Amino acid sequence: MESKFREKLKAIHKKIFITYLGSLVLLLLLSVIANFILKEQVALQVTSLIRRMIHANDIREIVYTLGSARLNHFDAVVFKTDQNNRVFSIPAAVDPQVLREDTIVNSIINTYLPITIYSDEAEKEKSGTILFIFNRFSYCPIAFMIWILLSLIAIPSIISYRKKVYSAFEEQIQIQQELLRADLAKKVRHDIRSPLAALQALIFKADLNLKDKNNLNLTINRIQEIISDLEDKTPSKTKNTNFSTEELSQLINEVIGEKNSCLSEDFKLYLIADPDIKFFSKVLRAELKRTISNVIDNALQATSSKGEVRIFLTASEDSNQILISDTGKGIPEHILERIGEKGFSYNKDNGSGLGLYYANETMQDHGGSFTIKSKYGDGTIVLLQLPLVEKPSWFVDQLEFKKGQTVVLLDDQKTNFYVWETLLEKWLLAGDLHIKFFDRSEDFVTWVKSNPGSLTTYLVDYDLGKNTHTGLDIIKTLGIEDKSILVTGHFDNKIVQDRCLSIDCRLLPKGHVPIIEVS
Repeated sequence: MESKFREKLKAIHKKIFITYLGSLVLLLLLSVIANFILKEQVALQVTSLIRRMIHANDIREIVYTLGSARLNHFDAVVFKTDQNNRVFSIPAAVDPQVLREDTIVNSIINTYLPITIYSDEAEKEKSGTILFIFNRFSYCPIAFMIWILLSLIAIPSIISYRKKVYSAFEEQIQIQQELLRADLAKKVRHDIRSPLAALQALIFKADLNLKDKNNLNLTINRIQEIISDLEDKTPSKTKNTNFSTEELSQLINEVIGEKNSCLSEDFKLYLIADPDIKFFSKVLRAELKRTISNVIDNALQATSSKGEVRIFLTASEDSNQILISDTGKGIPEHILERIGEKGFSYNKDNGSGLGLYYANETMQDHGGSFTIKSKYGDGTIVLLQLPLVEKPSWFVDQLEFKKGQTVVLLDDQKTNFYVWETLLEKWLLAGDLHIKFFDRSEDFVTWVKSNPGSLTTYLVDYDLGKNTHTGLDIIKTLGIEDKSILVTGHFDNKIVQDRCLSIDCRLLPKGHVPIIEVS
């Protein structure tokens, strides 16, 4: 596509050049024509005056008139009478070579305009001839200057047009790349869904403690978020349109859980935050998690195998601060000023120099800031600041169940049942809770209509696969809004959020399920 564009651009440049050259030739041609027409009109007017003077035999006036005409318009004027064969020229000493019409140079440069003078009205008696000689290209310099002036006026427009062409080309390239990426993401998402579901099922059947199961499940959710993020970036969507209100401590714990599953027990990575405070910001979920993950990776690589990386989460009046601190060697001052520069990497094997560059871009997209402080030999601190927002009314940050309550799940993926079963294992074993699972909306609707109990909580997925109705549609149709929680990965969709608000239904991000507080 790029080669075709360059060929097209070359063709445009060629057309512009030909147009410029053609306009110059046209202006020069018009100047020659205009020069001839103007000089011919002057010559005819002068001849008309000379005719009267010849009748009056006023030679002095003839010479004066021809001299004036020559000075203003012509290179030379030659006059010859037929009666006495008197010949004179203006100027008096005309170079004989100028009078020669048979030379190639003169025939190209000069125009020889002879006009006959008649003594009678019928124009039968010839009195004489006046030869007007002038340079046919005398107006060409003026035409050339006009062409230069028009060119100077046109150049800004041409430059602007060229920029627009380049901009349109880059936009087309970007659209093509995004289309390819979106198409690839859809294929990957489709192909990876079954293996991930199988892996998720195996995790919750495996002989692992609850913490390890949750961490592995968070890793799977992270893979799904990355693929979803790729798929969402289609050409029809502009940048920064998928912001969602997130509780930052939960989001950071998801990243920590993912990292901890790969770290040794000697290494410490933990979050320090007030458990009674909820830190809400409007963020691009996948991009912020990627940013925090990249910063943590840098901190882990800078820290020894028995060190620690601490993440502090605090809030001021208008912002949330995520402070990531490591116990590494720090960064020299002359290197620190280049950190975040695109392509620059420090003390990392095979480093691309893109992690912190994109981290800085991401924070700017969020209306926040990215700051890095370090002293060689004393560790490094990275501060991420995000605008603070109020907790949305639909957000579920903890679940409360009563003894003997029934929890009813509707989800087209059976593996999500194992997630909830593991999460509620303590209450299920004690007999304090009962759980039912449906992967078909028809069976769910039938059960709800047959069991209108008050001690029931419905956990409903939004996207039910091939079903034409969403989970919200079913909740509204059954009139169970006050007992339902929408559990979905589409929590960041404003349409879904607005619909939850309109029917007073709470919403739980699916990625938060493994780490949500249950009481």
